[in-house]
Amino acid sequence: MEWINALYQLAAFLVVALLLIVPVVALIQLVTWRKKSAAQLDRIEQELAQIKKSGKK
Repeated sequence: MEWINALYQLAAFLVVALLLIVPVVALIQLVTWRKKSAAQLDRIEQELAQIKKSGKK
């Protein structure tokens, strides 16, 4: 009977650990995605500026 209690405690610990880990991982992925998006946007803006320059010449 005592091992059932230990099993419940282990399950509760795993649930709490997942509830703490999942948001942290999601935040890390969000930050890296935003950095990638910003880099892509900068590259697109530079290419657009070059196209505008070449069009004026």
